[in-house]
Amino acid sequence: MKTASPIRPAPSLRTWLLALFWLALGPGTLSLVDLHQLFPNAYGQMVLNLARLDRAIPEETVHVVAIGTSKTYFALPFDAELAAQIDPSGKRMVFHRFAYSAATFTDLWPVFLALQRQPPDWLLIEGDLLFVDRRYSEADWRTRFRDNLLLVQQAVFRSVSPASEMNRGIDVWPEPASCLATQQPASLKKYQDIAARWRVAKPAQWQSYVDALRPLTARGTQIAVLDLPRAPRATRLVPASLDDDVAALRERTTQTFGYAAWSPGSLVDDEFCDSGHMNADGRAHYTAWLADRLRPLLESRP
Repeated sequence: MKTASPIRPAPSLRTWLLALFWLALGPGTLSLVDLHQLFPNAYGQMVLNLARLDRAIPEETVHVVAIGTSKTYFALPFDAELAAQIDPSGKRMVFHRFAYSAATFTDLWPVFLALQRQPPDWLLIEGDLLFVDRRYSEADWRTRFRDNLLLVQQAVFRSVSPASEMNRGIDVWPEPASCLATQQPASLKKYQDIAARWRVAKPAQWQSYVDALRPLTARGTQIAVLDLPRAPRATRLVPASLDDDVAALRERTTQTFGYAAWSPGSLVDDEFCDSGHMNADGRAHYTAWLADRLRPLLESRP
């Protein structure tokens, strides 16, 4: 059931001034640094709800954190709900889900900083975050200008807006009619046009990602790259070259750094709302599969 979010303080005057200053620099510079990096604490508390990580995790408890985009939001239940599926006692597993729509690795950077205070046993990372740069474009200057303006809007919204419901345990599912609309030819063509611009993560970008994980792995955190499959009907709409490039980078990453690569295999079209987001049936399927992967971790604890 959806519940009302508690009232939180409005953004400070400093936050608004920084937002206006960054806007004044012009769209050509905005893709270099996301606005929230100018005030990560405010961003982390308002949007990511990092306060969940403040309490101490007992040594005998398995701590698992999952991060990703809206695909992760729809695929996995929030925090205690997933932990209860794995450990009904509620005493041996702590789980946290951090997700945001169209998130990049940079958007979730405050999570990595917070986790360094208390590294989890396992960090589950949506594969798209590590391997796909969906903002990359070789289009003309008009398209790049429009895309940069969108980055501005997203950065301002995420930094100065009220907290995201995604990170407060409030699941809002699309109406069935909305899901059906995304499966119509016009919507699928739009998805295909967008997918045609996706590229594998550039080498420097990928290197910065794995470097960000080193402080956690050095302290014992295990990394698992989660495959969140798209709907089968969407497979033909995504360039095969992208999937090949992603597969190659995934293999290189797992072989080089020892990350685990977890995949449930294909789901069926009826388990998706649109081309990339699962519905409730898809979540049930995916969560049951993931619970089977995580449940043996409890055996490592007394």
